[in-house]
Amino acid sequence: MPFLPNASRRLLTAALAAAIAILAQAVPASAAEAPRELRRAVARGDVRALVALGDWHAAGRGGRADWRTALVCYRRAARRGDAAALGKVAACFETGRGCRKDKGYAWRCWIAAAHGDDPALRLQVARRLWRGQGVRRDRTLARRLLAFGATRGDARAQRELGETLAGAATSDAERLAALRWLARAALAGEPGAASTWKQLAGRLPGPARQTAEADAEAL
Repeated sequence: MPFLPNASRRLLTAALAAAIAILAQAVPASAAEAPRELRRAVARGDVRALVALGDWHAAGRGGRADWRTALVCYRRAARRGDAAALGKVAACFETGRGCRKDKGYAWRCWIAAAHGDDPALRLQVARRLWRGQGVRRDRTLARRLLAFGATRGDARAQRELGETLAGAATSDAERLAALRWLARAALAGEPGAASTWKQLAGRLPGPARQTAEADAEAL
């Protein structure tokens, strides 16, 4: 930098050092062996590429599984709002991969991720809560998560919400509410929703069955 005054030279040097530090945070040092295009995408700020880089390390494609670096990638992507990445963070803390096992923190991450934009992850968490799989059973929260997805047009959540509501129903009004969700799921082409609707509707007394049919036709 022969044509720059000393003050400008120092400012430029400081700016370059800051940029290098930012890039070092965005791409873990051990990611140097990762595919070039993947590293470039991460450097451009591509969140999905950051998750893919974490998967690359977790799969051991650099020679051995590096869960610590994978977790760094997942956590950085999660901080930028990626629900799938937050689910991967939860899985790491639940199993102790790349970190000390912490099931309490893992489940806080799972629940937060379930309120994100990943329908499959939300359904997975709801099912685990419903069955008590690896966590204390909480069917109220499971239904809330299913309803959260169902109201956003997730046909699988609509079907499972309809089935769970039908299983707990003690009145025709509650069964009709369950059938409305099943009808929505069937309309969206969700496998099994139409046959379940038909089976449940067939058990209703005449007037309630007619209401269920009218509700389905109105969709």
